[in-house]
Amino acid sequence: MSHLVTESTQFLGFDIGKSEHAYAFVNVNGEVIDRGKLKTDKRSLKSFVSKALKNHQDLVVGVEATGCYHESIARSFLDAGLAVLVLNPQLTTTKAMRSSVRSVKTDAADAIGIAQKLREKRGNIGHDFSWDADRRAVQALGRSYDHLLWHRQSLKAHVAVFAERGLANEYAPDPDILGPEIARLRRDMISEARRVYPTEFEIMVAIPGIADETAARFLAETMGIERFKSGHALAAFAGLDPRVKESGTSVRGKGSMTKTGSSILRHLLGWTGMNIVQFNESFRKRFEYDIGRGKPRGVAYGSIARRLTVILYACLSRKVPFDPSLVGVSTV
Repeated sequence: MSHLVTESTQFLGFDIGKSEHAYAFVNVNGEVIDRGKLKTDKRSLKSFVSKALKNHQDLVVGVEATGCYHESIARSFLDAGLAVLVLNPQLTTTKAMRSSVRSVKTDAADAIGIAQKLREKRGNIGHDFSWDADRRAVQALGRSYDHLLWHRQSLKAHVAVFAERGLANEYAPDPDILGPEIARLRRDMISEARRVYPTEFEIMVAIPGIADETAARFLAETMGIERFKSGHALAAFAGLDPRVKESGTSVRGKGSMTKTGSSILRHLLGWTGMNIVQFNESFRKRFEYDIGRGKPRGVAYGSIARRLTVILYACLSRKVPFDPSLVGVSTV
């Protein structure tokens, strides 16, 4: 969203937390005019938003996308009639976000950094927060499904410990107790994803190596490909963009994935990258090419996951079928 910035414009940045958010107001000159912390209960949020809109007539608000914890403050402003910008977490972890050359890392410093980033970009950063009940429902189904899968795996590990200690099976919980609910969530998630994202769903499942469940979980977590400006922005959101260590003109150390953003999406794309190499000839050839160049298998799989992410963005944003040539060795 491009904002008409005037001398009276103020920028409000939030560093998001589970129980409280740090906030900072910055004016057009980059001066911090107010900062503090805010409880995340409804009453506190409503009171804060009311005072902020009363005391600051021209306001640009930005929050970082941290799980679902940014949604309460964003919805509070949205309900009051003010749009909120959601910043990719990768934009809030760079050196430019720090308050000093010593890379001070505090909630207050990050809130100021986010407000400064809003000022620097004049409100032209991130994407507008929106609340679509259908898309949120699909997201909730996807996250609930992922949550129960994790707990079932944890239960299995717990039961294995019982067995190793020679304890009777009746003392251990049954991991299959979660099976019926997992099956229900999976069925509902796929059904709703197909209904809410019909074109995107069909494009994805037509790609060899991508099943209904994978497509549904991807669409649930991304909540609409139009939220992202590019395939690289989507890769950054998933934490699949490479990080390079450098100082001055020297590059020190090998690049690695940043692992910021949505851990659900990162794990999903990581597993899908490994799976698609087995069932998709184009990706298998790319994988073998990377291995032939000396890349370790883990690195090669990571490269496939990132490449898949960028290609998915291209197909879904343009509403076009998968083109195997995009996976060629010349594709970045």
